[in-house]
Amino acid sequence: MREFELKLEIPAARLKAVQQDVARLKGSTQVLRAVYYDTPAHDLQKHGLALRVREESGEWVQTLKGDSGRALERLEYEVALGHRGAQPPLPAIEAYVGSDIARRLHKALGPSNADPMWAPLFATEVRRTTKLLREGDSQVEIAFDRGRIVAGDEEIAVREIEFELTEGAPSGAVALARRWLAKHHLWLGAISKFDKGLRLANGIDQGPPVTAHTPVFDDAASVDAVARASLTVCLDQVLRNAGELAATHPTQGHIHQLRIGIRRTRTALRHLFERHADASIEPALVHAFRVLGQRRDVEHVVQQLDPVIRAAGGPALDAFEARSPMSASAVVRAPAFQDALLQLVQLAHQEDGGGMKDVKDFLAKELGKLREQALKDGRDFERLDPERQHRVRKRLKRLRYLAEFAAPLFASRKAGAFIDELKPAQDALGLYNDEMTALAWYREQADTQPRAWFAVGWLAARRERQAEACAGVLRELAKATPFWKDD
Repeated sequence: MREFELKLEIPAARLKAVQQDVARLKGSTQVLRAVYYDTPAHDLQKHGLALRVREESGEWVQTLKGDSGRALERLEYEVALGHRGAQPPLPAIEAYVGSDIARRLHKALGPSNADPMWAPLFATEVRRTTKLLREGDSQVEIAFDRGRIVAGDEEIAVREIEFELTEGAPSGAVALARRWLAKHHLWLGAISKFDKGLRLANGIDQGPPVTAHTPVFDDAASVDAVARASLTVCLDQVLRNAGELAATHPTQGHIHQLRIGIRRTRTALRHLFERHADASIEPALVHAFRVLGQRRDVEHVVQQLDPVIRAAGGPALDAFEARSPMSASAVVRAPAFQDALLQLVQLAHQEDGGGMKDVKDFLAKELGKLREQALKDGRDFERLDPERQHRVRKRLKRLRYLAEFAAPLFASRKAGAFIDELKPAQDALGLYNDEMTALAWYREQADTQPRAWFAVGWLAARRERQAEACAGVLRELAKATPFWKDD
């Protein structure tokens, strides 16, 4: 079965207030003990599966979970093992014979499928309070978890509240989660207990940055289906990287990939959705993108440009603080940003409105318009003001992302070749943008550090040559054959 669940992380400072609100629900409480298993070779993890044996009301229940391909939705198969006692039983794979997950499980375990070896990974001990609530036409189970994850001698605290859809549309769970998030300043937890436990067991603080991947849909997909699939892969990139930034110390890799994910999300909203939820989504995404971008711009100057300028004879500048007053964690935990994410999740799960438009024709028109707009301004790039020059770069990025969304419907070789031909222009415009941003920053620094005037002069002298380089690659890009024509 499919499980749609929203998990919100609770900061320690808000735990007491959340507990008080949960107590007012007068739900039922039980203690849950669980052990997570895999083979010594981690065969289940390699195939995106998680296997848990958990004691519920004195009886041990086995649950197998896997990705469903949709944002915050998982496949879940639960069976009672008929075992009681203090010690957990080993998993029973035969319990899944004949189920939808059996083939996937068989593929993961391979030759050892009949009698696999099992190794415990970690354990959880959670005190859970649950309550079923009606929200519109939906029924949602609220589950408040407080406890710990244990791996050997190490442990971490669990403070979560989950909203699991048991009946109706995901919008009901989203509506409830939005209210709790707003009241208590919670944030979407993209790191599951399973992932937390694995990291604890392996001594890892955080996962790697999550990069973009291609949406999956068939040739008969409607425009709505393409839109949802594209938004789903964008959300996967955004939620996972934002989750890492909210929960752990940020890295530049996570910030960079989050900003890419936000750009891709905005491209999907602009070109694939005729309408979407609340108008607050776009401003919240833009604000987070810009604040995180300020941090990135200053660090780029320090790490990349300043050494080059010093090598050219310029003096080293004094250390400085990043211009952004907010930490990366504060940016992604901000209620407006988190609320926008919840609305995007709801949008990714909306009902298909039908395939009234020819999807390939629709995408071809959107791609064609973007290409023509970018190339038109590109022909006059050297004469454009900085704002319009920057707009060319943004349009090229949107063209690339939309091409990646559309690629599965067209000849993959031609689509891949076109996307590759965008890269020189993106690289040239990216370098030009970085240097113009640095030029403005060094001018600011010159007010208090006169030595910065060397960098101002060095960058200003490069401006005309760099603009010419951009114009050249844009002329070359005009020769690239649009893959959406004559497909």
